[in-house]
Amino acid sequence: MRDKKVYLMLILFVFLVFFGCTKSPSHKDPFVPESTDIVSSYKGIENVARLKDFIRNVRNEKEDQIRVVSYTKAVSYNGIL
Repeated sequence: MRDKKVYLMLILFVFLVFFGCTKSPSHKDPFVPESTDIVSSYKGIENVARLKDFIRNVRNEKEDQIRVVSYTKAVSYNGIL
């Protein structure tokens, strides 16, 4: 009985190490904003007219919805100069 538990734990450990150390896919599909999105980036704000329409609707107490997209830049360093 004890030998079965040891083998089961060993198999489970090997299984977890094998699948835990596999590299996950690093490619992602690039995000494409919709034509109605408000895009905020280092270049400025795109689709300002839609943003102004939204603000006008809020002031007039009309129901509306927007999506604001903000881009960031990922930076990494490998430790070598």
